[in-house]
Amino acid sequence: MQALNIGYSPKHASPPPGSLAGPPPRRLGTLVLIVVAVALVSAGSGAVVILTSGDKPAACRAPAGCSSLTVTGSAGTIRIVIDSAPAYGLSRPTALTECRGQIWVADAQADSVTEFGWQAGSAPRIWSGSGAGFAAAGAVTASRYRLWVANTDSLTEINTTTGKVVRVIGGQAWIHHPTALVLFGRRLWVANANSVASLDTGSGHVLSVLRGSRYNFDHPSALAISARKLWVASPGNGSVTELRAGSGALIRTLRGSRLGVNDPATEAVSHDRLWIAGRASGVLSEINTRTGRLVRTVSRRQSRLSGASAMALGNGKLWVASRSGDSVTELGASGRFIARLAGTSSGLAHPSALIAYRDRVWITNQSAGSVTELIPRSAS
Repeated sequence: MQALNIGYSPKHASPPPGSLAGPPPRRLGTLVLIVVAVALVSAGSGAVVILTSGDKPAACRAPAGCSSLTVTGSAGTIRIVIDSAPAYGLSRPTALTECRGQIWVADAQADSVTEFGWQAGSAPRIWSGSGAGFAAAGAVTASRYRLWVANTDSLTEINTTTGKVVRVIGGQAWIHHPTALVLFGRRLWVANANSVASLDTGSGHVLSVLRGSRYNFDHPSALAISARKLWVASPGNGSVTELRAGSGALIRTLRGSRLGVNDPATEAVSHDRLWIAGRASGVLSEINTRTGRLVRTVSRRQSRLSGASAMALGNGKLWVASRSGDSVTELGASGRFIARLAGTSSGLAHPSALIAYRDRVWITNQSAGSVTELIPRSAS
């Protein structure tokens, strides 16, 4: 397929209106600390800290800059909710990603992206304005110096060092309601309504557009890469497609008993294992990424899941967020149920995205306009 130039030269790029107007503040400003009791199913009680507009925090481990907050419940769980205070610019966060200790949150309603460090309380940077091309952002991914954001019918590339928009790629037929992004070297994979495409991150040239009966993508909702393979989850037809991450060559399509779950909605991957969660079924499947074979299936009775909207692997644990249950469930490496955080009293409200980094987990809450930071009991 002939490459098409769909971007514009970075040297002509300019920062979007309203973005990064001056250096980020060193402090979050005024905040108030609210502590409430929270139920931890099968694990005792914990505590939550909610950051909102008001007075400065009352429990700063390091008062100069308030780089972290610590509240420990009887279960040893520390949770921090970054609320929709002006300092973070959050309204309806839908996606987040992490790279080199920085976390980026895309907000579909505010048409913005917020960046902050993995330590709670770090001063944020916020990108917004028409020059960034943000429009109902639904996915983000990051490399060492670049951030990619999927909008309704376009992609935005940002230089995270300078804070400038590199290019906005739009007006292309192959970009249609992108739902997921993942990087493999210089190749960016994009899941669209009924196709999966890739482009060269250096030039912005389209490398491939995969569609049609050969691939049979039906509203793919998640992308994951492991063992140099790309895994595409399509809940529309209950399948997961395995491709070569470097070329897009089709390896196989898993569905039915070979997949173990009939409504794959989200994925989490390690170096040799891929976990797939059902959107409504609450069923989990573990796939060996080297052989493509089903290792095990964890039933809803075993997982105690009420459906899945996002999942991540971290420190040997599997974390699954559920919109319908306003919950996050912690599972062992084999899918064994450990604990669940649930209810709006925990700060969780229609959690839509989840990542794990070091000993922490971050969750976006669409209805609450917030991001929850969770430090598991084992890490506290």
